[in-house]
Amino acid sequence: MNLALFSLTLLFTFVSGSALASAEQCFVRKYTDQHLAKNPRQMVRSIKLVLNEADGFTYVSLKARHKDEDAHAIFGNGGACDKLSSGTLECGLDEDSGHFRVQQHGSNVLIEITTGLRLFDEDASEDDESQDTWNLAPGKDNGVFKLESVEMKNCTI
Repeated sequence: MNLALFSLTLLFTFVSGSALASAEQCFVRKYTDQHLAKNPRQMVRSIKLVLNEADGFTYVSLKARHKDEDAHAIFGNGGACDKLSSGTLECGLDEDSGHFRVQQHGSNVLIEITTGLRLFDEDASEDDESQDTWNLAPGKDNGVFKLESVEMKNCTI
Protein backbone atom coordinates (compact mmCIF):
# COMPACT_ATOMS: atom_id res chain seq x y z
CA MET A 1 0.00 0.00 0.00
CA ASN A 2 1.50 3.34 -0.92
CA LEU A 3 1.86 6.13 1.63
CA ALA A 4 -0.91 8.33 0.16
CA LEU A 5 -3.46 5.49 0.22
CA PHE A 6 -2.40 4.53 3.77
CA SER A 7 -2.76 8.17 4.95
CA LEU A 8 -6.21 8.45 3.33
CA THR A 9 -7.31 5.17 4.96
CA LEU A 10 -6.02 6.33 8.36
CA LEU A 11 -7.79 9.70 8.01
CA PHE A 12 -11.09 8.01 7.02
CA THR A 13 -10.84 5.62 9.98
CA PHE A 14 -10.27 8.51 12.40
CA VAL A 15 -13.09 10.69 11.04
CA SER A 16 -15.62 7.85 10.95
CA GLY A 17 -14.54 6.49 14.34
CA SER A 18 -16.19 6.97 17.71
CA ALA A 19 -14.39 10.25 18.41
CA LEU A 20 -16.70 12.08 15.99
CA ALA A 21 -19.62 9.68 15.73
CA SER A 22 -22.95 10.48 17.36
CA ALA A 23 -24.91 8.18 19.63
CA GLU A 24 -28.68 8.53 19.84
CA GLN A 25 -30.80 7.12 22.64
CA CYS A 26 -34.59 7.12 22.76
CA PHE A 27 -36.86 6.87 25.80
CA VAL A 28 -40.66 6.65 25.63
CA ARG A 29 -43.67 6.43 27.95
CA LYS A 30 -47.26 5.95 26.82
CA TYR A 31 -50.01 6.17 29.42
CA THR A 32 -53.22 4.15 29.18
CA ASP A 33 -56.70 5.64 29.49
CA GLN A 34 -57.01 3.76 32.80
CA HIS A 35 -53.86 5.40 34.17
CA LEU A 36 -55.05 8.84 33.09
CA ALA A 37 -58.47 8.26 34.69
CA LYS A 38 -56.75 7.42 38.00
CA ASN A 39 -54.53 10.52 37.69
CA PRO A 40 -56.87 13.23 36.35
CA ARG A 41 -54.39 16.09 36.93
CA GLN A 42 -51.79 14.46 34.68
CA MET A 43 -51.74 16.30 31.35
CA VAL A 44 -49.29 14.05 29.45
CA ARG A 45 -50.71 11.16 27.39
CA SER A 46 -47.31 10.14 25.99
CA ILE A 47 -43.78 11.51 26.12
CA LYS A 48 -40.56 10.90 24.21
CA LEU A 49 -37.00 11.96 24.91
CA VAL A 50 -34.18 11.61 22.40
CA LEU A 51 -30.62 12.23 23.55
CA ASN A 52 -27.96 12.73 20.90
CA GLU A 53 -24.33 12.83 21.95
CA ALA A 54 -22.11 14.32 19.28
CA ASP A 55 -18.69 15.93 19.36
CA GLY A 56 -18.67 16.24 23.15
CA PHE A 57 -22.14 17.81 23.43
CA THR A 58 -25.50 16.34 24.45
CA TYR A 59 -28.50 17.54 22.47
CA VAL A 60 -32.08 16.78 23.46
CA SER A 61 -35.44 16.51 21.75
CA LEU A 62 -38.54 16.32 23.95
CA LYS A 63 -41.95 15.55 22.47
CA ALA A 64 -45.30 14.91 24.11
CA ARG A 65 -49.00 14.45 23.45
CA HIS A 66 -51.53 16.25 25.64
CA LYS A 67 -54.22 14.00 27.12
CA ASP A 68 -57.08 16.34 26.10
CA GLU A 69 -55.81 17.48 22.70
CA ASP A 70 -56.28 15.98 19.27
CA ALA A 71 -54.68 12.54 19.38
CA HIS A 72 -52.47 13.47 16.43
CA ALA A 73 -51.07 16.72 17.85
CA ILE A 74 -47.45 16.40 18.93
CA PHE A 75 -45.83 19.21 20.88
CA GLY A 76 -42.07 19.42 21.12
CA ASN A 77 -38.91 21.41 21.55
CA GLY A 78 -35.18 20.81 21.48
CA GLY A 79 -32.17 22.03 23.34
CA ALA A 80 -28.92 21.02 24.97
CA CYS A 81 -27.82 19.45 28.24
CA ASP A 82 -24.93 19.82 30.67
CA LYS A 83 -23.69 16.83 32.64
CA LEU A 84 -23.56 17.50 36.37
CA SER A 85 -20.96 15.87 38.64
CA SER A 86 -23.64 13.41 39.83
CA GLY A 87 -24.09 12.15 36.25
CA THR A 88 -27.50 13.83 35.99
CA LEU A 89 -28.17 15.84 32.84
CA GLU A 90 -29.45 19.40 33.29
CA CYS A 91 -31.28 20.26 30.06
CA GLY A 92 -32.52 23.58 28.74
CA LEU A 93 -34.95 23.97 25.87
CA ASP A 94 -34.47 26.44 23.03
CA GLU A 95 -36.00 29.92 23.20
CA ASP A 96 -35.85 30.00 27.03
CA SER A 97 -38.59 27.39 27.05
CA GLY A 98 -37.76 25.72 30.37
CA HIS A 99 -35.45 23.27 32.09
CA PHE A 100 -35.55 19.66 33.21
CA ARG A 101 -33.21 17.02 34.63
CA VAL A 102 -32.59 13.54 33.27
CA GLN A 103 -31.41 10.80 35.63
CA GLN A 104 -30.39 7.33 34.50
CA HIS A 105 -32.27 4.46 36.21
CA GLY A 106 -30.79 1.25 34.83
CA SER A 107 -31.70 1.26 31.14
CA ASN A 108 -34.53 3.76 31.80
CA VAL A 109 -34.54 7.45 32.70
CA LEU A 110 -36.44 9.76 35.02
CA ILE A 111 -37.30 13.22 33.72
CA GLU A 112 -37.85 15.82 36.43
CA ILE A 113 -39.37 19.07 35.20
CA THR A 114 -37.70 21.84 37.20
CA THR A 115 -39.43 24.81 35.53
CA GLY A 116 -42.44 25.00 33.27
CA LEU A 117 -41.77 23.74 29.73
CA ARG A 118 -43.03 25.47 26.60
CA LEU A 119 -43.63 22.97 23.81
CA PHE A 120 -44.66 23.89 20.28
CA ASP A 121 -47.21 22.21 17.99
CA GLU A 122 -45.11 20.41 15.40
CA ASP A 123 -47.81 20.66 12.72
CA ALA A 124 -47.86 24.47 12.79
CA SER A 125 -45.64 26.46 10.48
CA GLU A 126 -42.63 28.14 12.10
CA ASP A 127 -43.74 31.38 10.43
CA ASP A 128 -47.19 31.13 12.04
CA GLU A 129 -47.33 33.85 14.75
CA SER A 130 -50.25 32.07 16.41
CA GLN A 131 -48.44 28.74 16.63
CA ASP A 132 -50.06 26.60 19.31
CA THR A 133 -47.96 26.14 22.41
CA TRP A 134 -48.37 23.97 25.45
CA ASN A 135 -47.01 25.23 28.76
CA LEU A 136 -46.41 22.12 30.82
CA ALA A 137 -46.14 23.22 34.44
CA PRO A 138 -44.47 20.93 36.98
CA GLY A 139 -46.78 19.58 39.62
CA LYS A 140 -47.76 16.49 41.52
CA ASP A 141 -48.81 14.56 38.41
CA ASN A 142 -46.69 16.41 35.84
CA GLY A 143 -43.30 16.80 37.51
CA VAL A 144 -41.58 13.43 37.13
CA PHE A 145 -41.88 10.91 34.31
CA LYS A 146 -40.23 7.49 34.06
CA LEU A 147 -39.41 6.61 30.45
CA GLU A 148 -38.29 3.26 29.06
CA SER A 149 -35.38 2.84 26.69
CA VAL A 150 -36.47 1.78 23.18
CA GLU A 151 -34.63 1.12 19.92
CA MET A 152 -34.63 4.05 17.52
CA LYS A 153 -36.90 2.15 15.10
CA ASN A 154 -39.55 2.08 17.86
CA CYS A 155 -39.03 5.71 18.92
CA THR A 156 -42.60 6.99 18.49
CA ILE A 157 -45.35 8.40 20.68
